[in-house]
Amino acid sequence: MNEDIILTINIPTYNRAGYLARCLNSIHTQLNGDIADKIKVGVFDNASPDNTGEIVALAIAGGLAIEYVRNASNIGPDNNIKQAYLSAKSKYVLVLGDDDVLLPGLLSYLVAMLQSGDYGLVFLNFYQFLKDPISEYPRQFNKNTYLYKGEKILAHVLSNIAFISSNVVNTKYLSQRDMDNTTGTALNQIPGIINAAKSDNNVFINKYYLAQQKENSGGFHYFKVFGENFALITSSHLSDTSKAKKQILGHLLKHVFPYHLYQLSKHDRAEADSVYQLLKKHYKSNLFFWFSVYPLLNFPGIISYVFYTLDRAYNKIFYAFARIHTGKVFKLNETKN
Repeated sequence: MNEDIILTINIPTYNRAGYLARCLNSIHTQLNGDIADKIKVGVFDNASPDNTGEIVALAIAGGLAIEYVRNASNIGPDNNIKQAYLSAKSKYVLVLGDDDVLLPGLLSYLVAMLQSGDYGLVFLNFYQFLKDPISEYPRQFNKNTYLYKGEKILAHVLSNIAFISSNVVNTKYLSQRDMDNTTGTALNQIPGIINAAKSDNNVFINKYYLAQQKENSGGFHYFKVFGENFALITSSHLSDTSKAKKQILGHLLKHVFPYHLYQLSKHDRAEADSVYQLLKKHYKSNLFFWFSVYPLLNFPGIISYVFYTLDRAYNKIFYAFARIHTGKVFKLNETKN
């Protein structure tokens, strides 16, 4: 492990050179002064047929030090993400989506924070944007950072353990065996994130320092990944008595699935029936399955719409209260050992 480098930012990418250029620029503009010596940047190119190599070369010529790894062939997204995690030799690693943007001020704050103590998981709060992350920056009143002990942080992260760009992970909690066992699920990052979240000290940075490109993912069966794979991996790495497990899976049922289910029920009845059976297999013992999933897929159109409308209203109330943190407010002048 390189003691001088505290954070590695590795970017797995495939055929999205334009997005990658923007992502790299959002990093480069922040690497000023001493923090440039504390951060290592890597790009893991999954044999992109576009001009990804040229974009990386331009960034390097412009002064951004990059470890560029180009796979000889496309090894699949899971294997590319796996090598992005496991190749990190620093104490912490952030595997960053090539279409996501780090906002000004993050890296100086993050390096100072990581140097102040020993943490398992550091979560970066985020918002979604369509075109311009700066002009679309949402109003935010609570910009505090919070310290949590153990799994308590998962009550705020919830299903966002699946969003790689938000999770800065202490590399000692990463396991090649865990990642090998979950490769092919599109979620092989989750075991390491959960393991890290079980540590004594975890941090939730509530201020928006990360912008996620909206409506830019796909290429997988949504409910196979998040309805089945997510449930299996989360259940295998959190105990049956874990409050965090119940919160995470309940969050999917109450707040994440309904939109997708309602759209599916309107446009593809046969697929909706198939998804219903898949979700029932994994969630039928959860009360929220019967209140949030069953009505949307089994009730007549107008009644289903009423349930969907009520769910959307409930979501607005939920997310208003979800912004209320109960952890200790973290300050950089407080060293946590």
